[in-house]
Amino acid sequence: MSLKVVDVGNKKNLDRLTTAWGNNAILKLFKNAILAVMPHPTAQAGQPQRQSQEEPAAPQPRKLSPTTQASRPTTSTATTSWTRTRQPCSGQSETPTHPSTWPTTATLIWSRRFSPKRQNSKETCTMAKVTCPLGGFDASGSIAKTITFSKWRGRNYVRQTVKPANPNTIAQQGQRAIARLVSQNYTLLNPTDTASWVLAGKGDNITGLNAWLRDSAKRKPQDLAVRILATGSGGTVPGAPTLLTATGGKGFATLAWTNSVVGTLYATAIHQGATGFTPGPGNLIMLIRSTTATFTLTGLKPGTYFFRVRHSSETGLYGTSAAEASAVVT
Repeated sequence: MSLKVVDVGNKKNLDRLTTAWGNNAILKLFKNAILAVMPHPTAQAGQPQRQSQEEPAAPQPRKLSPTTQASRPTTSTATTSWTRTRQPCSGQSETPTHPSTWPTTATLIWSRRFSPKRQNSKETCTMAKVTCPLGGFDASGSIAKTITFSKWRGRNYVRQTVKPANPNTIAQQGQRAIARLVSQNYTLLNPTDTASWVLAGKGDNITGLNAWLRDSAKRKPQDLAVRILATGSGGTVPGAPTLLTATGGKGFATLAWTNSVVGTLYATAIHQGATGFTPGPGNLIMLIRSTTATFTLTGLKPGTYFFRVRHSSETGLYGTSAAEASAVVT
């Protein structure tokens, strides 16, 4: 990576960078992120920085012996630089954001100037202007809630930081319910079931847990339940739960039912919708193990809610749902 050293403590330099970056949207986001975290402009060279009333007073200078004082220069500069090289990334497509050939050199300069009494010490931090895609950085995390760096299967990428407009839709609750059930119960699988998921993920170089998560997410749109064996299918369809009740309170609703005795039960799915709705993948909000027959939903807004519950088998088959129950949440 060829890097040009630029002091971004000065906004004029940032404006020049914007002109140089042109219409590159990601690099403009990078500039905005710098502006968001930029400290107050530093003092010009040779001028001491002013202290605000809130800042603590400068520390008293350390007394030096006449010999030491006379031997020190009036001004000193220490400069350190580093260079790193990176080989071209194999397998990357030849596009503006992922070129197959990368520049190979990067240099960053750090300097510090100080006076003998160190009252006017000034440290200059410099930041580099990038002349290769930001995806070339081995970085992780977000800058000023604007851009996010991460990795996917060993490859760096950068994207705009996005916050969902509604992070709690019923569809999102259903996906989180699947992920929660799988992640909480993976270590409870017997050795045969665990080995089946490890084998299923081996071809794609993912863990057995991720293989189970992927399989469960793919089955949801087909209205198929979580299965505990990677090749599991068929079996007895579970019977319907009975005596479903729903009791509302301030921001919560408590459901209770009686589990079926037909079939080998693994999980119980809780569905929410308008009155008279049919349970399906689009209204799934919670999945719990069938070892319990009650659940409390929290964080609900005031209103009337309608629920249905149904069992699923170890091979991932859903049974018939219980009769609908409603609860008034205050």
